[in-house]
Amino acid sequence: PPPPHKSSAASDVYKSQALAVRNTGNEDLVRLQITESLDFVAPEQIVEVSLPQVLTGDLTPNPSYDGITDMRLLQGDDELAMDHDARLVIEFRLRPAGNPGPYVSEAMAWAEGKYSGKTVKDRDSCKIKLPVAPPTAQFEKAVGEVLLNDDGSYTTEVTLVAENTGPEDLVKLQFKDDLDIFGSGRLLAVGDVEVLEGDLTLNPAYDGRRDIRLLQGDDALARGARASLRFAITFDAGPETGPFENCAVLWFAGRDTGIGVDIVDCAQIHLPRQPEISVEMLAGEVTLNDDGSRSVPLTITVSNRGDDELEGISLDDSLDIFGTGTALAVESLTSAEFTLNPNYDGLTDTQLLTGVDVLPVDGNGSVTFTLRFDPADE
Repeated sequence: PPPPHKSSAASDVYKSQALAVRNTGNEDLVRLQITESLDFVAPEQIVEVSLPQVLTGDLTPNPSYDGITDMRLLQGDDELAMDHDARLVIEFRLRPAGNPGPYVSEAMAWAEGKYSGKTVKDRDSCKIKLPVAPPTAQFEKAVGEVLLNDDGSYTTEVTLVAENTGPEDLVKLQFKDDLDIFGSGRLLAVGDVEVLEGDLTLNPAYDGRRDIRLLQGDDALARGARASLRFAITFDAGPETGPFENCAVLWFAGRDTGIGVDIVDCAQIHLPRQPEISVEMLAGEVTLNDDGSRSVPLTITVSNRGDDELEGISLDDSLDIFGTGTALAVESLTSAEFTLNPNYDGLTDTQLLTGVDVLPVDGNGSVTFTLRFDPADE
């Protein structure tokens, strides 16, 4: 019986072969037969074979044809008149096994003379070259947390991971990582490279600038295997604020196919956030009230001077500042940007805000109120 139908794979190759036979003699031919063998590949590589399709002529296809156990394309009872020809086509699906060929496929036709009884035969062949699937791998570059050093420089770790996801071993494995990425800043140092997985031969000259090759270039990676390494870099960002895009390259070739492939993966280096907040208080002119107390308008402005959004803004202002005098009242407490604490009095409750507000980068907000106080003898 023909081979059972197998599930499709991305690497499967669909091929078709046309065959033609012509009666070039001086009598009709009987018991015509054509054979076509598919044994140029291993039987397990034959995924599916279709029933031979007749293009011209009165031919009876053999429904048992599979190209391996039964190579007869016809039932064997057909006739072919003088000067006539017949054509048919076979289609099959192959699963390549690394070797693209070329393979030689041979077909043979034979028949008997209708009147002479003589057997005649002829054969022909063609070459089949299968498309070659390139080797494949997964590649990932990751950057760790960026730390601010005491001298103002930054340090982070870089990890490179490769996994062979293809059908063949990989050879001439190479990682490349160019660290000339900091604009007007500069790379200060590259730490020792540490192999995490795999049998890798490191390039001792790697510095990320003049030599960006991390490996010697002679390593192999078996099917399904992983290779990874890690190293730390220290850099001066200078006036740059980032982020800095760092791209690494994985290069390899297939051991069987010899096809070279490179894969690029990038990661961004973000400088650590540096939040900064500033507060400014302005006092207006002090006026004398009819009861002898004093009033002064106050404006407090809070500004986000850093590079990160500020959450939970809090503003504390104690009014217990008058010695033998006293703060009498907080009047006309207002703010367009912040959520005010209605219980603020500057004495028993010194929190002006409820602490739920957010201040964006370069944002600011103000609180204004009038303080009425009695300075006493101060």
